[in-house]
Amino acid sequence: MNLFEYKLSVVRQVMDKYETASEVKFTSELSKGSLVNALGRKKKLPKREAKFTKYVIYTVDVEKIIDMMEEPYRTIIKKRYYDASLDTVKRDFNLKDKREAYFLVKRAINKFYDLLENYWK
Repeated sequence: MNLFEYKLSVVRQVMDKYETASEVKFTSELSKGSLVNALGRKKKLPKREAKFTKYVIYTVDVEKIIDMMEEPYRTIIKKRYYDASLDTVKRDFNLKDKREAYFLVKRAINKFYDLLENYWK
């Protein structure tokens, strides 16, 4: 697993838990319950099935982090374009080719992960 795949797995886990909490209308207890536990980035990356146990983030803070991001990165994270095909990203953002779409998604994942990492510091 390379570093980008690790970041993508953490972002997927955070967004899965965030969307689940939103669907359940967990709004009255958002600030009380933890959303996800995650490891900080180390020199040696954990295995794909690693348990994230060191850090905690709350759903209210995920909303703040997403709102801190500028467009189009916010849209990519909110609408989960990182799980969509590159053709979809290319068409929806009017890009020339799949390479631009890939790098746009990669920048969005890196920015969101860096904001999460700064939150955990």
